[in-house]
Amino acid sequence: MFQSALSILQNKNNNIIIHEKAEENKKKKNEKDEKTKKKETKVERELNNKIEFYIQKGTVKNTLRSTRNWISKLEVFHKSNGYDIAIEMVTDIQVLQKQIVKYIASMKQLNDQEYKANTLKVALDSINRYLIKESKIHGVNLHNRYEFPEIHDVIHGKMKNLQERELGEIHGSQALNTEQVQHILNHESIREDKGFNFIRYSAKNNQRGINRSNAQIIPISANYRRTFGSYYDFQLYLSKHPIGFDENLYLQVNPKWQESGIWFKKNHYGSNKLSKFMKKICQRTHVSISENFLSNYSGHKTATQILHDNDIPEQTIIEITGHYSIQGVQTYKKTNEHQKMMSIFSLLSLYDPHLSSSQEILSTNEINSSNTSQEIQSINFSHKFQSTDSSQEDNSNNIGKENQNKMPIFSNCNFSNVTFNFK
Repeated sequence: MFQSALSILQNKNNNIIIHEKAEENKKKKNEKDEKTKKKETKVERELNNKIEFYIQKGTVKNTLRSTRNWISKLEVFHKSNGYDIAIEMVTDIQVLQKQIVKYIASMKQLNDQEYKANTLKVALDSINRYLIKESKIHGVNLHNRYEFPEIHDVIHGKMKNLQERELGEIHGSQALNTEQVQHILNHESIREDKGFNFIRYSAKNNQRGINRSNAQIIPISANYRRTFGSYYDFQLYLSKHPIGFDENLYLQVNPKWQESGIWFKKNHYGSNKLSKFMKKICQRTHVSISENFLSNYSGHKTATQILHDNDIPEQTIIEITGHYSIQGVQTYKKTNEHQKMMSIFSLLSLYDPHLSSSQEILSTNEINSSNTSQEIQSINFSHKFQSTDSSQEDNSNNIGKENQNKMPIFSNCNFSNVTFNFK
């Protein structure tokens, strides 16, 4: 009896110990799981932050700005036409198509002028980008001509109509040529004796910023004795700043600079003022480019074009300008005056072999000199048309001449600032 009671007590104690150990193991497991969960949460959070960072890094600011601009205009159209549901909340494809078609058909600028034809495509691209991300319609794509045939027909019809009215192309920013750059640098409005200032533009392909750790550092050698040069210019610039000024360049001009000797305010210019810098420079120096085609981005195009004109390899141009691909650089490439002249000589040499020697002479000249345009304008082309008289057809030099004389000298060619004298 006593042995039986003792045995029961021992079994009970063993059960208690086993239960306590099980609870302890369970607690340890929970603590371990909690630590693992926290660790996974931290890793996941860091990974999500990286993903978000790369998304932001890969986002083109101008594209985002364009999308917001056109969606804002579309929302104004929606409200003015009494649509209660936002465009991204529309769930019926046909309803969405009708609303987009009406907007495209009616869209105009604030001054009631028509947009350029290419602007319509930009608008549709922006709206489509927004709907792909925000629309309740899964997989929506306004460029699908089978799913949205009316959008396709209306936008192409309106673009064709605008092109027929000579409202087809958008010229965008126009680059300055080498002569115009030299003209600006040598103009009395900019030059102070024999020197000039070098301004490095910061465009969308070079947004390092002065506070970034990876900002490009351009060392300026100190020379305290000289009263000109890069070091002197920077010292002069900094000496005209107020105390506590913004570190960025392009500070606002102080209208009372003559009284205080301080040329600038503490705050820098806004984007609207900066966007007019190139226009003002060209206006004051009388550069022959319409101000409608000038922006600060013209400086970036100008540098790219000059590098092209000097036969700099495209890969080298990419490293200088900050483009991401050769295709991006090639979009800036234009035919310069030298190349136009060489093309003209190549065409004319088919009819007059003597012109080939002139072509070789032209190719060895310094076309990019300051007098290039005047030289090109004064070049006269002399071309003797041979008679097709039958008495001359036996001459070996006139073989095939009859067929050549029937060919047009120029076909689908555009010339500017060139004088032709045919004799």
